[in-house]
Amino acid sequence: MTGPGVEEAAVERTAVAPRRSSSARRVAISRRSRAGSTPPLDAGGNGTGLVVRGGADATFRGLTIRDGYSGSHGGGVRCAASRLALEDVVVVGGVASSGGAGLSADGCELDVAASRFAGNQTGGRGGGMYLDRSTGTVQDSEIAGNHAGDGGGVFQLEGGVELRGNDVHDNQAVDGGGGVWNESDAPVTGNRIADNRAGMRGGGLSLIEHAAVASGNTVSGNRSGDDGAGVFVFLSQATVSDSEIFDNQADADAGGLRVLGSQATITGNRVHDNTAGADGGGMKISHDESVVHDNTFDGNVAGGLGGGVELDDDHSTLARIVITNNRAYGGGGLHCNVVGVAFRVENTLIAHNTATGSGGAVRYDGVYATGTFSFVTMANNSSPDVGGADFADGDARVDDSIIAGNDGTQVRFDGGEVMGWRYTDTAPATVSGMSSPSGAGGNISQAPAFVDASRGDYHLRADSPCRNAGDPAMTDRDGSRADMGAYGGPDPL
Repeated sequence: MTGPGVEEAAVERTAVAPRRSSSARRVAISRRSRAGSTPPLDAGGNGTGLVVRGGADATFRGLTIRDGYSGSHGGGVRCAASRLALEDVVVVGGVASSGGAGLSADGCELDVAASRFAGNQTGGRGGGMYLDRSTGTVQDSEIAGNHAGDGGGVFQLEGGVELRGNDVHDNQAVDGGGGVWNESDAPVTGNRIADNRAGMRGGGLSLIEHAAVASGNTVSGNRSGDDGAGVFVFLSQATVSDSEIFDNQADADAGGLRVLGSQATITGNRVHDNTAGADGGGMKISHDESVVHDNTFDGNVAGGLGGGVELDDDHSTLARIVITNNRAYGGGGLHCNVVGVAFRVENTLIAHNTATGSGGAVRYDGVYATGTFSFVTMANNSSPDVGGADFADGDARVDDSIIAGNDGTQVRFDGGEVMGWRYTDTAPATVSGMSSPSGAGGNISQAPAFVDASRGDYHLRADSPCRNAGDPAMTDRDGSRADMGAYGGPDPL
């Protein structure tokens, strides 16, 4: 039986309503029996299982489509310039040479809900779905066990199909986007993206170019052979917000989140327990300026540098960040590498991080511009060399901060310069490459008296010498003179 024959047979089984004034053809089919089961539409590998095209308006419910085949796009279902609604539809075992082994939609309006796309394969784009210049929603559906060159689960190009509340798991891509490749402005919201694999970049979710909003997602257990096992953001103005990114593993950089050449917004995320074979266990961000605030990086591991976060030739400002319990060879909390433009770290807590080399809290390597640390707490970090901040080969300015209780040397300058050191508590004042700052410029060297550092509470007790000891020109939110550390100043952690 020929491929077109299978397609026509599938359409002929539908009930066709009279033509509407728009000349669109409306097709509605329900294959759900009272017992909840019905024989599947089996294409037998001889052609696409279902084709909707030519301006049709089609709705399918309770239908199973299996073993479709296409020498181009759309093994299970192909939609072209039409409206297609799928509810409680299962598409399995589809094969397509170019893409969209499960579903291919080109210029369509989609409404996909409570459906399943599983075990579909293509050497091209979109194992489960290929969405090209389409609109609508895919929601509350399962996209699992699909394979593709790029976009193992979903590949979206241009258009605006929102992916909402889906379970995208155990998909694989030879190159990028093991779970989802989104090269559009379409939102990606409230999905579970788990246990997907990419041979190169973006094991879970790839946001490529454009300005998509990825919000409220859970991204876990994904793996990449190169960068960005959890989320990969490339040449993009995307927003990644209010998501949990954990237990992802990159063979090279950025176990949790990779931001490359982008002007992205990274806010409100919890990034924890990710692993990178090289640098940036939690996040690696490179080559542009993004907005990074109100995130937590906890329990991440890098085999190289930057257990929590690595700034790599990047001048993004970090504000209201928690970096705790991360581990790396250098820069257990934060690593700054070859940064040529001034950058800032503000109202940030860097605590209980470990470097097996140097810089338990922070390490510089080849920083050619001034990094300013303002209202930062670096406490109880460890290293056999410099437990606090190792400003090797770079300039730094520190104000209204607390650097206390770190193993060994608190602060070291080696090849860089102190551009300013004011209203900061360094305790004990074990420093190298600089004069002891204590006693000048509002600097002190006293135990900061945290509420309960052993339990991770680095707020200041009422009797702390760091209270009301910051720059007198700065105030806390209550109008009093600013406190030192991450919880002080007008915009506290």
